[in-house]
Amino acid sequence: MIKCQVCEKEIENQFLLQKHFGFKNALETKHKEFKDKQIKIAEELFVLDRKGDTFDLLQRHPEINLISEKFLREIWKNKFGSEAIDKRRVEIGNKKRIETIYQPKKIEKEKGLDKQCPVCDYKYTGDVTFSHHVSMLKDKVHSELFEKQRKIAENLFIEDRDHDTFELIKLHPEFILSESVLRNRFWKEKYGPEKMRERRYKVSSNSRIGMIGWANGLTKNMDSRLLKNSSVKIQQFKDGIYDDFKNPNNISKHMKLAYKEGRMKSPALNSETAKKIGDTMRQQYADGTRKTPHGIGGYRKDIGMYIRSTWEYNLVKILKKLNIPFEYEPKAFPLYDSKGVLVDTYTPDFRFKNRWYETKGVFKSAKDWTDVHPKFQGNITKINMFKEQYPEEKLRIIGKKEYIRIIKKFKLPYRYPKDFFN
Repeated sequence: MIKCQVCEKEIENQFLLQKHFGFKNALETKHKEFKDKQIKIAEELFVLDRKGDTFDLLQRHPEINLISEKFLREIWKNKFGSEAIDKRRVEIGNKKRIETIYQPKKIEKEKGLDKQCPVCDYKYTGDVTFSHHVSMLKDKVHSELFEKQRKIAENLFIEDRDHDTFELIKLHPEFILSESVLRNRFWKEKYGPEKMRERRYKVSSNSRIGMIGWANGLTKNMDSRLLKNSSVKIQQFKDGIYDDFKNPNNISKHMKLAYKEGRMKSPALNSETAKKIGDTMRQQYADGTRKTPHGIGGYRKDIGMYIRSTWEYNLVKILKKLNIPFEYEPKAFPLYDSKGVLVDTYTPDFRFKNRWYETKGVFKSAKDWTDVHPKFQGNITKINMFKEQYPEEKLRIIGKKEYIRIIKKFKLPYRYPKDFFN
């Protein structure tokens, strides 16, 4: 974790830290000042530190940790211009080449460098390394080799139009440079991007000729992807997992197990996005455009309505038996903090006889709110905010003590089976 030096917020990685300074927040001015200081340091380093490229420079100077390579080049371009940047790059490049792989060296085979340049003693392993070696050395021998490779590449573009670049290099060993040089250097300079695009399309079309379609007899033994997929399914059949996947309700069971065992991780939601979603939903609850979701309750035919709990179910039965007209969750009251910002909404359970009623099983009684579990402390906060902000509204709490007294009077059960709402 990385800590922001301005607001001390903990951030996961360097990329998110750079992104953090781009968002609007309470300390926007201080964040901007801090970033401006880093930009000034970056401009000074263009002159003071001329030992390495942009990547090396950022590694050596962690004090400009908000600046990426791309942003650093933009800063330099705006301050010094493109010509000064090119000049710096050439200067640094010439210094680096004095001791780099571009100089021919006699290296023993035991170090794993089993290939040798055909015109000098330079030994190498990868084609990319060798391509740099040939292209950077400007002596006559290496220049002639480079031009011969160019002619071979240009001929291959026209003569062999049935294979892509990787297949071409394997089929034509006379071309000894890398695939990237063939494509990005020789072909691009000679034929341009449009002709390269046309050739690529033709190669992909030719590769599809003669293929067996999925519906025309393709079997797992003909296609490696099908073979792999079938072997996975066979193992799932043995473990009894595949049959479970046929039932959509069982998929969540396996996902929960994967989360529990650490094989799957929940996607991380950006804190700014989470806050926006929360603010929008709170406003929708306050406006009445979104209804509070039902929890452990459900629909009951005998009372003809959705209800959230068995406590509320019993109260509805009593009200209907006594023929008392009532409203169930008719209104959501917006709750604001001291600055006037909407922070939550409160929806009382019932309204009848010009009074609001709230059932709360976590309270010992209407007046005793002690020993409430921490996860239900928000209920107390919301009720207190409601009473403070809406003093004209009359609210009565039905706690455990009051509820037991009521259901005993009407001879209703205290508990119901778990599948009561199914």
